[in-house]
Amino acid sequence: MLETFDDSFPVEKLRKAPLIPLRDTVIFPHVSTPLIIRRDTSLRGLLEGLKKQRLVVCVAQRSPDQELIDRSAVYSVGTLARVR
Repeated sequence: MLETFDDSFPVEKLRKAPLIPLRDTVIFPHVSTPLIIRRDTSLRGLLEGLKKQRLVVCVAQRSPDQELIDRSAVYSVGTLARVR
């Protein structure tokens, strides 16, 4: 389950949070939602986020069929979320 924040959260914590690319999913601030993790890289990011104040950055993928993710594969706006 994810709990999201608005844009008043400190930027330095955002920079340290792992990025989780999401297929066919967009998460909005102030919404709690379950998250299904299927890729090993996303699972590692989630586990790393659990170690770092339970924070992750969720960003929608441009193409849900793409397996290998780089900067160009995700949108430039995401949502900071706390894993519960």
